[in-house]
Amino acid sequence: MKFIFVLIIVLFSTSIFADYIVTGKISGQVCKFGILCSFENFDAVKKDNKFYSIKKRYSKVSDYKNGQCWINIKSKNWGLFSDGINLFKGGFYQKQPNGSYKKFKPDYITFPCKKVN
Repeated sequence: MKFIFVLIIVLFSTSIFADYIVTGKISGQVCKFGILCSFENFDAVKKDNKFYSIKKRYSKVSDYKNGQCWINIKSKNWGLFSDGINLFKGGFYQKQPNGSYKKFKPDYITFPCKKVN
């Protein structure tokens, strides 16, 4: 009986504690004025005035389907307060041909990923 209980715990815990590994380019939807939207690729994030590579492993994603992950970045559930919340969130950066970085604030990011336990 104990064996069955342990087996059930192990089987369910592996699906609960899955990680998602990025296997390709990270991109996201960027909208201006809420209607002019485009997809952009991202190369970096910025912290303490330094650029860093974007994480390649996530313990939680907003959605996972057929090897594709989505992470919602902007708050949408708070109505007008969402705009205020989103003003203070950081951004993602795209490396430009001249070596500089351009900042974007995507609604969400998406990337090909592999789910691992």
